[in-house]
Amino acid sequence: MSDLNSSVLRVVAAHRPPFVFIDSSRSGNAAFYGFLVDLLPVLFQTAGLGNYTLNYYNSTNSGGEKLDNGTWTGVMGQLQSKEADFAAFPLTLVPGRPIDIDITYSYYAGGLGLLVDKGEPRNDQLLFLQPFDARLWIALLGTAFAAALVLKLLSLYTPLGDSDIHTVHSLDEGEHAQGRKYEVEHSSDSILLETWMALFGERRGLSVGRSWAVRIFAIAFAFFSVVVMGAYTANFASILTVLQVTQPIQSLKDLTTRNGTIAINPSGATKNFFDNTKDPISVDAGSRRVYAPDTITGVAAVRDGDVDAYVTDFPTLQWYANRQPCDLSVQGDNFGPGMLVYGLQKGSPFTQPLNAAMLQLYENGRLDTLKRQWSSDVSQCGDQNSNTITNNRLTVTQMTGLFYMLLVFAGAAFLWASGEHMAVMIARRHPKIQRATITSIPSSSRALKTFRRELSQRSSSGRMDAEAASSPYPLRSQSHIDNDGIVLTALPK
Repeated sequence: MSDLNSSVLRVVAAHRPPFVFIDSSRSGNAAFYGFLVDLLPVLFQTAGLGNYTLNYYNSTNSGGEKLDNGTWTGVMGQLQSKEADFAAFPLTLVPGRPIDIDITYSYYAGGLGLLVDKGEPRNDQLLFLQPFDARLWIALLGTAFAAALVLKLLSLYTPLGDSDIHTVHSLDEGEHAQGRKYEVEHSSDSILLETWMALFGERRGLSVGRSWAVRIFAIAFAFFSVVVMGAYTANFASILTVLQVTQPIQSLKDLTTRNGTIAINPSGATKNFFDNTKDPISVDAGSRRVYAPDTITGVAAVRDGDVDAYVTDFPTLQWYANRQPCDLSVQGDNFGPGMLVYGLQKGSPFTQPLNAAMLQLYENGRLDTLKRQWSSDVSQCGDQNSNTITNNRLTVTQMTGLFYMLLVFAGAAFLWASGEHMAVMIARRHPKIQRATITSIPSSSRALKTFRRELSQRSSSGRMDAEAASSPYPLRSQSHIDNDGIVLTALPK
């Protein structure tokens, strides 16, 4: 039996954060620290028990279970056999233990908890493609090409065309004006390009010229583009929301619904609970349990995906969930036994003084202060383990695919430009190829190019007005005089 006259007390402990930590790189009492290590001397001081030397030594990471011969294993066995005076271990108050040892009042009421993997959001580099399935993306790409083709065919078919040619501003207002300036205004440099820009939200819209035949289809395509962009935005937002708030397992009931497995310690209060529980959900979960020799192994099994959850004291699980890399979380309500106590030898003279001291620490708040110092104050994850739904910023990893896409298209654009340079160079060196290229231009486009060239030549010689009627490409036109007396001529492409 423990002796009040003895100045040295033996304290059995085991590694069980945040209650007790054991640093294997140190020796003696310096290797032991944690909530229970800090609380025990405060209890002795508050109880007025004088100066005692507490010698800590390591034991199995288990509270222990009672064997058929009446003896206990684990920490309980150390107290029963009187090898230890105190147990700095989170012993759970369960039937049978107070018969063979003395216990203090509870310093922590937590219960059992469920430690699960967070189920981190996918770092999918092509996440931006997820709102639509592959067939819809293909249909949209085909629609963009088809819309460009329809717009081009309409612009060629209508007599109004899709380009306007204007004579602009006179430098000399004399009767024989010299040096007139002329400018060709295009309604569309590339119908295909502008169709793609409209599909993906370009606000400027399509340049469709004067023909209402072209405008009617352009209006329909603009409405189509608005609907597509709205559907994409809404669906993408819903995908990001689901990735943010989804947890693989959210409660013990959820675990049983998914036929998940749990890991527990092979002896102690947790095993005793699942052996004797009458709760149907707990019975179901306990039927698919595996045993982890210690807490560290159980936590590693969750991270490695070997089990779906690890079950032990709620404060211990909270501590592991609040450590880097912050990939674990404690889910669901507490369940099972949860009154944590100090253990002493049966009939110990320290039991009553320490119980009185425990009540004083509750009353003056020092117990709460110690709890915070070893729980929330040492968290490395901040609010990352909060169950509150938040809207986090997108990460670079999730949008990498967009940056890759820009690089690919930039490279393709440079390759195309290089090809154009090669084509021009070849055409200049080989007159036959140059003539074949000119011949392949449609007559309407060839006429427009010739008209532009002649505008430049004739404006410099002052012969534009005199030779307009003898142009090799007679063009149907509509002319009128503007406010400045300048002739405006509108021509189709």
